[in-house]
Amino acid sequence: MQLAKGPVQELFKFYIVDWSSLPLETIGIIGLTLGAGILVTGFYPVLVSQRKRPVELLKKLKLNREPWWIKVIVMLQYTAAFSLLIWIGTVYFQLDFILSKSIGIDKDGIVIIDCPIDQRSGFKSNLAYLIDEATHIDGIHGMTVSKSVVGDFAGYGVAVSRDPNDVIYGLNTNGGVDEDFIPLYNIRLVAGRNFQDDKPVDQKSVLLSELAVSRLGFSSPTDAIGETVFLPWYKREGDIIGVYEDYEFRPFLSTGRHKGPASFLTYKDYLIPDFNPSKISVKVNLDKWNLALPSLERLYKSVFSQEAFQWAFVNENVDRHYTNQMIFRNQIVLFTLIAIGIACLGLLGTVANRAVEKTKEIGIRKVLGARLHEIAIILLNTSIRQVVVASVISIPVAYYLTEQYLQKYSDRISLQWWYYAVPLSLLVLIMLATIASVVGKAARTNPVDSLRYE
Repeated sequence: MQLAKGPVQELFKFYIVDWSSLPLETIGIIGLTLGAGILVTGFYPVLVSQRKRPVELLKKLKLNREPWWIKVIVMLQYTAAFSLLIWIGTVYFQLDFILSKSIGIDKDGIVIIDCPIDQRSGFKSNLAYLIDEATHIDGIHGMTVSKSVVGDFAGYGVAVSRDPNDVIYGLNTNGGVDEDFIPLYNIRLVAGRNFQDDKPVDQKSVLLSELAVSRLGFSSPTDAIGETVFLPWYKREGDIIGVYEDYEFRPFLSTGRHKGPASFLTYKDYLIPDFNPSKISVKVNLDKWNLALPSLERLYKSVFSQEAFQWAFVNENVDRHYTNQMIFRNQIVLFTLIAIGIACLGLLGTVANRAVEKTKEIGIRKVLGARLHEIAIILLNTSIRQVVVASVISIPVAYYLTEQYLQKYSDRISLQWWYYAVPLSLLVLIMLATIASVVGKAARTNPVDSLRYE
């Protein structure tokens, strides 16, 4: 465990205390636990042996059949392995579905840079100079500024209504944005137009998403163009000049909401002074990003010499919301592998023991012409029944676990029959591969040697 401490902490977030930090009492308890485990494991066969007469032990005249509770424990091992394998399959497919799902924007090749914290006099002119000079760097195809970006933990929302006396709705926003935000993120306009730098009227204009248009009571995106919305928190009005397709602001981890949160955008910080620039989005050529970013960093530090250059890909900005889910997936994988290993060991021990018990019977049946599959049935008939019962029990257990897990997501996969059939079949194949050597050895044994077995 000490050797595996680094990978275990990184993959599974299990904290393992260093030996040097453990008091002697704890080390003693660990040693006693290990010793007690060895003694308890060996106690049962010793107890069984003490209850038998010497002649029974020497000649094996009476079979030592497994108690019912051992069969139940073995069946529970199979059930746990089946349920965990189905569960981890669901977790894997759900995370793959979420991470590959389109959120309504183009995320590829976009780098997010934090704006300077100090935004006193001269900041806007310096920022404009930075953007103008950065567009001449080889590998940079565009830049835009906004209050926030997709995937930020700190979300921004604003109350909006049709008029001061109407119902107020809370809308998400990345505003204020500039005129390059919509084209850089490849957000599709469905009606109206984008912000324009040379139109002063846009300083008091807004863009709405399709869902926001519907919630505010407009009959269609086209009908919303030219209308006015009211911002009660700021006592201001904004003219609607465009409508865009909805896109996701945060990951699909919330429930009970519509697909694509209702949102709106304002132009820079003219309409809402609080929406000062906080993020710079840079579209880079992925083949040249490792050369473009150092050049951009040098330019950034020459303009904002006192600020740190902090950047991340927008994909990372979104995926970090799923970090806990990925760690959770790794933990389930670990326990699933442990459960499968225990189940396979249990099956191997059961079949090996049964092969010894059925030595003479197998010899007689081979003399009478029994084939490999018939010998296998003799050895596996009890285990097959346990596997079937475990499969029947594990399906509703796994269904409950997967449903509880999927409730965390607003967009989730639809469970299909093969989500259950494939893991069950896979585990059965693994278990059969585990005991193949035992079954094969029993089938190849010389019948003469089997008949002489005492």
